[in-house]
Amino acid sequence: MNLVGVADDGQIYVCNLTLNGTTTPFKVYRWFDESPEQTPTVVWEGDPGNGNAQRWGDTLAVRGADLNTQILVASRSGTVVALIMPEINRNQPIAVLTVPGAAGGDLGLGLSWGEGDTFWATAIGRPLRQVAFDPSTGQVQTLHTINLFPMIANIGVDPSRRLLAGVARGTQDTLRLYDVSNPGQPVFLDTEFFATDNANDNATGAAVFAPDGRLFALNSNNGLLAMRVGPRLRWSLSGTRLTLSWDPGFVLQSAPAVTGPYQDVPGATSGWTVDVSAGTQFFQLR
Repeated sequence: MNLVGVADDGQIYVCNLTLNGTTTPFKVYRWFDESPEQTPTVVWEGDPGNGNAQRWGDTLAVRGADLNTQILVASRSGTVVALIMPEINRNQPIAVLTVPGAAGGDLGLGLSWGEGDTFWATAIGRPLRQVAFDPSTGQVQTLHTINLFPMIANIGVDPSRRLLAGVARGTQDTLRLYDVSNPGQPVFLDTEFFATDNANDNATGAAVFAPDGRLFALNSNNGLLAMRVGPRLRWSLSGTRLTLSWDPGFVLQSAPAVTGPYQDVPGATSGWTVDVSAGTQFFQLR
């Protein structure tokens, strides 16, 4: 067993590693939940490349629930990504997607679902790509190719909050967080360091966002990071009107000085506007 992914309904999927899907089948196992009495079942077994001899199992991205569970796997050294839906077909991929403009190995270490029928993919020393596809026709379009992060190998994306996290190799291995509201120009937000910096020659790892705002990252041989991503206050200015927007579940506060005291803004909801000519104010979320 090589990688783990969890669907939206909490079911756990685990895959093996095969060096050639045409000779040794790629397998996906499922646990209904994490309780110790659960035993896994094989829910998919076959060749994700549908005859295209590739190595599979270095990436696994899972989303959806029940009949609509969707699994993406990328070839380690090729340019193809397979879409698997175990409840629809347990032996054949739903689609085999060839990513235009990609070179062999470009997609092989970092793979994550994006918004709708899109995904993000990369590998160490390779560009980061945002890709769109049509699952019914197999048509694929590369939306963005970003050459800013050559040392990022493993990625996770939170489409609802427009965040991307990547495990980066370097003098000190780190987890980097980006705002991808504008996918073609990610904005750097933060860096966190792993406690150790042991060799990870295969550049294996993972980054996963949880629905409650937490972020987990694995860097093989260097352990796990677990953290909570704070709320982000976005703004735009038109004339003297400042518009503030934020993610659900948070409350806007204001103060006359940056040091506070901060108080809740009565009736404020995302999209709140302020006249900046009325005087200095500072804002935060709680």
